[in-house]
Amino acid sequence: LALYTLNPNIIAYSSLIMTDIGLSLFVCASIYALWKLLMAPSIKMLAVASIIFGFAQLTKYTAVFLFGIYFVIILAYLLMGKVKLPKELSKKLAKFANQKLLFCAVSYAVFVLTALLIINLTYGFQGTFQTAQQMFENDKNIDKTIYTPEKMWPNKFVQYFAEIIPLPLPYYYVKGIGYAVVEAKSLRENYFFGKISDKGFLDYYILSYLT
Repeated sequence: LALYTLNPNIIAYSSLIMTDIGLSLFVCASIYALWKLLMAPSIKMLAVASIIFGFAQLTKYTAVFLFGIYFVIILAYLLMGKVKLPKELSKKLAKFANQKLLFCAVSYAVFVLTALLIINLTYGFQGTFQTAQQMFENDKNIDKTIYTPEKMWPNKFVQYFAEIIPLPLPYYYVKGIGYAVVEAKSLRENYFFGKISDKGFLDYYILSYLT
C-alpha cells in the first residue's frame, strides 16, 4: 500500500479521472479474489473471482495480461502443493487421480469463459467469431496507411493466426487492442519544461513528488 500511494504516477494522476485508476482497482480486487479462492476454495468464491476478473478486462486493454498472471499464480500454487479443494466438490472429484490439477484447470477455464462472456455481453457480440484479418478488411474507418498489415501482423505466425483462427471476441474490443499494440510500438515525443525527448525525463518523478 505504501509503494502504491507513494508511486509518482499515482500521485501525478490522482486528480484526473482515467482508466488507469479503474484498472488498478479491478486488478487488485481480482488478485485478492484469486488469493481468497486459493486459500479457501468454494464454488461461490470461484464465481465471485471470475466475475471480478471479467470486469477487470473492461477497464483497460492492458488487463489482458491478467490471463497470463492468473495462469502463473495458479500453476505456482499447484507446484508448491498449496492448492486446496472445495468441500462441496471433494466427493465429486474423489474418483479422479489428479484432483487438484483438475480443479485448477476447471477454475482457469471458468475465469476465461466468464471473461469472454462479460466482454461479449458488453459489446453486444458485434463481430464475434470473425478472424482478425476479416475484421481488419471489413472496417472502412481504419486508416490503412498507418495501421498497415505489416504493423498489425509483425511475423508469419501472427499473420497465420489472424487469417485462419476465428476470435471469440467482439470486433471493437479486438480493434482497441490492435490500436494499443500499434501505438505502443510507435515512438512518442514527450514535452517537459521546454524540452522534447522520445526517451522521457527522470526529473518528472521528482516533480511528481513535489507537486
